[in-house]
Amino acid sequence: MISKAIYYFSITGNTKSLVEQLDDFTEWDVYDLNDMKPSEVNFKDYEYILIGTMTLGRGVPPAFFRKIFPQLSTMEKRKIGLFGSGQSHYGDEYFCGALDVLEGLLEKKNDINFKLKFESYPTPIVINEFKQLTKEMFI
Repeated sequence: MISKAIYYFSITGNTKSLVEQLDDFTEWDVYDLNDMKPSEVNFKDYEYILIGTMTLGRGVPPAFFRKIFPQLSTMEKRKIGLFGSGQSHYGDEYFCGALDVLEGLLEKKNDINFKLKFESYPTPIVINEFKQLTKEMFI
């Protein structure tokens, strides 16, 4: 059996709502990072991992991610999908910049399968793209 998990951080509910749209949502181990202490986060031996977060201001990840930097930096040989919401009025350089920060941290030792950026509540187009990208992880 394939081991797969979703870890997400959502304040406004936009990132969480995208997770809940997956057709096979119940087949993933899902971790709401809002309900966890940084010391409780363990990426275990999951082969496939989705990490979702929102971006603060000019491309900054929530402080929670700085606190789990040790766990993130030790992950190796994982297939990872990144997704998250942001605000485009900060410009392309900063739009969903938290995902760029995570990608920079994880890409050296892992396979980043996709990085999906969206604004506000996910539209049907974003939801369909997310579903397709997650399916393609297993091809």
